[in-house]
Amino acid sequence: MAQRAWMTLLFLLCGTVALWGQGAGGGGGQAGGGNTPAGGGGGNQPNRPSQPSRDQQRPQQDPFGGGNQQMPEFERPIYLSGNVVLEDGTPPPEPVIIERVCDGRSFPEGNTNNKGYFSIHLGGNTSLAVMDASVGSPNANTAFGNNSMQRSGNTLGRVDLTGCELRAVLSGFTSDSVSLGRRSVFDDPKVGTMVLRRVGGVEGTSISFTSLAAPKKAKQQFESAVKEVRKDKPNFKKASDQLEKALEEYPEFASAWFLMGQVRLMLEDDAGAREAFEKALEVDAKYINPYDPLIRMSLNTGRWEEGKKLASQALQLNPHLTEIQYFHAIASFELGNLEDAERSALAVRETPEGKNLGGNYHLLGMILAKKGQFAPAAEQYRTYLASYPDTPAADRVRQQLTEWEALGVIEAVVVPAAGAR
Repeated sequence: MAQRAWMTLLFLLCGTVALWGQGAGGGGGQAGGGNTPAGGGGGNQPNRPSQPSRDQQRPQQDPFGGGNQQMPEFERPIYLSGNVVLEDGTPPPEPVIIERVCDGRSFPEGNTNNKGYFSIHLGGNTSLAVMDASVGSPNANTAFGNNSMQRSGNTLGRVDLTGCELRAVLSGFTSDSVSLGRRSVFDDPKVGTMVLRRVGGVEGTSISFTSLAAPKKAKQQFESAVKEVRKDKPNFKKASDQLEKALEEYPEFASAWFLMGQVRLMLEDDAGAREAFEKALEVDAKYINPYDPLIRMSLNTGRWEEGKKLASQALQLNPHLTEIQYFHAIASFELGNLEDAERSALAVRETPEGKNLGGNYHLLGMILAKKGQFAPAAEQYRTYLASYPDTPAADRVRQQLTEWEALGVIEAVVVPAAGAR
């Protein structure tokens, strides 16, 4: 198993994240075909969100928004270290993502250990994929955002991170942040302690407090499994065996059940993974993490009612989960409940993460088209094309707009072809 695969798996411990279908720039779904104004899917091009392949149920990699976005190298790396604690001063019982935010864009840098400590090499984790809905999309131009590395003379071990800050990311919590500014390899790497505080009105979190009650032996087995999946060449069967021992010792260990589900996905045991995720929710109904893979499994297999119910339950626990809201919109659309679908898609659009979720513009366009609102539907499609002209769905979207223009249900607007200046 490649290094990126296990790093992705590790981050699934801390939350939910890959976008439905084609990812942050994908949009996924088909624009429909035929000559019907609503684009109701004439011929072999149904007007519905595209479904991810079976492999997309498994951890996916999204290195800084695209595999070609690499951190500019400099001779001596810059390290940062610190601690993350809960409000009562105790470390989080599970790993927490540490991210750098530059000019409103988020970049995963590493995670805490079981004592809440972290030590990160800035820009060193270019293969990390974030599976937490609270982590935004990276800057498309440079790994540090706003070309800060290029303007800083990075070969001397200095970097200008003015406008950047470091924070911890955990669903259901807010974090202290640390301003980074101009830094050098000669600076003290310690940034201090960041405190996680519960968000008011949010019941669900990305950590299970059943972990606090786990006996020592069960914790040791769980931590051994976490260490195993962190290896360059992890042995997922060994990690599974370690988790089995932890769960024999402490069957209410929700975090171990969740990790077991992820490990079983890597072992291509989908039925066993589902069983583990469901068990995690059974022992801790407020544990957010299992909802994301369970919803994806439901949508992948066309169980729309089940997917919508799970998404609704997750949103009751935490209404700020953008991707879960997006899944709710997809399930509602497939069930023909256009009002619920539109309400959820509009809620997604109003979030910072939703603004970078291309599929939502596409989905909202399909919802409006189904309602016979072709002009606003076309506006959503054109917004999608302006940002994502080269995705697989883009040509079908253009075809749909051309058909609507020919039928006279919308005014003709010139949209630049893919790659045009």
